[in-house]
Amino acid sequence: MCACVHLDVIQKRIELDLPPLACSTIDKLQHTFSQSLLNELDTRLKQSPFFQQWFQALQSKQRIRVVKPTDEAAYSFPAGHTYLQYLVASFFGHQEHVVSGNAEKYACQTTLQSFGIAVHTVSASETLRCDPNPIYGLTLTKETRHSPTLIERYFTNEKKVVIYDRYLHKTAATALAVFSSKMAAHANVAILTTSEKLADHGQACADAMQMANNTLTINLAAADYTTTKEVHDRHIFIGNRYNMRFSSGLDVFGNKICNAFLNDEGSISVYDVFDKWRPLVLKSVDGKKFLQRVSACA
Repeated sequence: MCACVHLDVIQKRIELDLPPLACSTIDKLQHTFSQSLLNELDTRLKQSPFFQQWFQALQSKQRIRVVKPTDEAAYSFPAGHTYLQYLVASFFGHQEHVVSGNAEKYACQTTLQSFGIAVHTVSASETLRCDPNPIYGLTLTKETRHSPTLIERYFTNEKKVVIYDRYLHKTAATALAVFSSKMAAHANVAILTTSEKLADHGQACADAMQMANNTLTINLAAADYTTTKEVHDRHIFIGNRYNMRFSSGLDVFGNKICNAFLNDEGSISVYDVFDKWRPLVLKSVDGKKFLQRVSACA
């Protein structure tokens, strides 16, 4: 699990002489930094040899992630915001941010939540998962009533989404509308399914997404034979950050009746594909190629 931990939290732990890579969740996380946050960290490193020891320990364990300026430039972050460096790092750090206490949490959570980022105090951060990929998993059965809102935050302020389901069904439209309502204005969406599903089920899903976010540009395409033959799982690719896999159809959440979703059998796994991934090329019958990232360990 990745997270952006406020530098004040890290510095306090060092001042209390807590050993690097101790048994707490914070020390087991992969820490994410924006470039500006790294610059501030560099200033603090020069002032404290203990800080340097902590940073080197994380580097040796490959628990440092750096967001490049090119990755940052792909999104519309609020320029000049006082919390911008933490916003960027958290957005690429599994949308998790850790602060000292409740006062700090209340001061920043409105801004961070607008990008789907969860804010935790140090004490509450112990509930964060430290497991590697997948970073999130959900199992649904005919008895469960899970809502797609459980995974909607991964789509918040996203600008590029590719959806692939060779057995796409119009029942998926309700969940896809929830996801599109969280996406950035003027985001681009591609929906790939078989030619047989395109006009009816594909169009119904595209219409529902457009209704939930009328600024979207949606490309509805028929996947070619090679793609439908070789790619069996159902996928949603969220920018260059996440690969969401569905073991059954995207309609696994089912229909919404009386404010409750009647789920079907299936599981959903969310994989981090920001810095460790392998390529997957989806092709449409008209020759277009969609180069996507899937988890290297899946």
